[in-house]
Amino acid sequence: MSIYISRAINLRSFPINYTLFVTSQCKYSAYSADDYRRIMSEIKDNKIPADVMILDMDWHWNVGNGQSGDKGGWTGWSWNTNLIPNPKGLLRDIHDNNFKIALNLHPADGINKNESPVYFAAMNSELNGKYLNDKKDNISWSIDYTDFTKSFFKNIIRNHESEGVDFWWIDWQQHLTSNDTYGLSETFWCNHIFFNDMVRKRTDRRPVIFHRWGGLGSHRYQIGFSGDALINFQTLGFQPYFTATASNVGYGYWGHDLGGHAFTDESIVNDPELVLRWIQFGVFTPIFRTHATNDARIERRIWKFDNFPTMLEAVRLRYSLFPYLYTMARKAYDTGISVCRPLYYEYPESEEAYVYENEYFFGDDILVVPITEAAVDGISAKEIWFPEGKWWSVSTNELIEGPCKKVMNFTHEQIPYFFRQGAIIPYNPPTVMNVTERPDNLILNIVAGSDGESSLYEDSGNNSDYATMYSTTALKQIADGNRGKYIISARRGNYKGGVSVRSYTLRIFDTAAPVSVKVNGNTAVSYVYDKDKRCTTVEVPAIKCSTGVKVEVIYSFE
Repeated sequence: MSIYISRAINLRSFPINYTLFVTSQCKYSAYSADDYRRIMSEIKDNKIPADVMILDMDWHWNVGNGQSGDKGGWTGWSWNTNLIPNPKGLLRDIHDNNFKIALNLHPADGINKNESPVYFAAMNSELNGKYLNDKKDNISWSIDYTDFTKSFFKNIIRNHESEGVDFWWIDWQQHLTSNDTYGLSETFWCNHIFFNDMVRKRTDRRPVIFHRWGGLGSHRYQIGFSGDALINFQTLGFQPYFTATASNVGYGYWGHDLGGHAFTDESIVNDPELVLRWIQFGVFTPIFRTHATNDARIERRIWKFDNFPTMLEAVRLRYSLFPYLYTMARKAYDTGISVCRPLYYEYPESEEAYVYENEYFFGDDILVVPITEAAVDGISAKEIWFPEGKWWSVSTNELIEGPCKKVMNFTHEQIPYFFRQGAIIPYNPPTVMNVTERPDNLILNIVAGSDGESSLYEDSGNNSDYATMYSTTALKQIADGNRGKYIISARRGNYKGGVSVRSYTLRIFDTAAPVSVKVNGNTAVSYVYDKDKRCTTVEVPAIKCSTGVKVEVIYSFE
């Protein structure tokens, strides 16, 4: 299982909401149908939010010694009925558990007569024997030829999509196409063909594919992943820099094999701290997905680790962040500036913005500094450069004024991320287990003390009319001495499936105790103050989204 700031360069369609989140358990292994059902049950029993289940290559027979289910090759198109005797039934059960489904493909070896006799016969008849090998038992992979492509999608891809496949993970296509006169990359061309086929043939949904890097320009098509990363802290340490600076060429949707893919040191293969820190880093990346190679020594079921409660908190944080992340993804679509971006985008004159390479912005208002080194006696000491402005440390409940350099200590449970003062950052409530849910309550995280503006973007999530069918809700705060005003404007625009009434929970950080709280002038409002966290929480009753709300808080002077 598993920037170029020019808008003209960043042509990729706006990502489907569920592809920003992938199942919290993903690993290349010969899973049976019962294994998949058991994993889904364990995810549910452990209350792990999850959205996508990817079936890695052993869903199919492999080109090699026919239908033996062996590892004779990587390519295959027909269900491995030894492992999955009733494919449609399994896919139906996966959908019934609120997962989207992707199948893994390694197409390079073509369509084999023994592995997929029905598909082979249909395509060979339509192509009149064209593209056959010398033995006449294999149709060579020839995606750069129109007749092959039409027959392939008609006979194989359409068939599996009718069974319930939502999108495709294409892999192992790093060579040139068969007609390599022009040096055309197979990876690039697969991205182009698969994505545009979905645009034309699956108009009921937003097109998305999952594939490797295919060169500059390829990013306009696929959600990407960075390949087979080694399981160690050094590899983890490189990924924050890699992910943020990829935005310099317009590649905004990198994902990684969280936890690492393969190992050279068995002593750390399932190091709970390493897996935890990788997952915590993944919280603040565009694509959230664990994965590993086919090795029984590697564990990716996070509920099997002793520190699972801490890992689960990270996964829940990811799902809490979704409204903010999706809003930033829309902004990336509109502007070409990726969700993750280096500090020098905003502070180009500061030398530190280039020196502190593992720090980056996650959207407009969150500064992230992932921990990528092993702790000493349970504590990770991190030197952090804070740019100009004031930053609320969510993990340590303190306001830090920049520009400055500061050494901070973090436990395993703490993640170094910081809200910009003045920011209003929308969160899902903790009850959300699937991003296709439409909660009727949202949490607004607000750092008091400075004027600020933000917004909430929403759409139907999996359709192609997002260019016109969507809504935005403007969010604003006005700081005036010990008085704070927080304004949620009426929602503008509309989309299918949106809630019409919504309540809000305002978590206002860095405040003194309130003296007065009003919502639309009404003082009969529920609120609490946490002195240790310097946080005022105000419960705004449900209101129509078509109307606005104003919250006014007067704080005591300390």
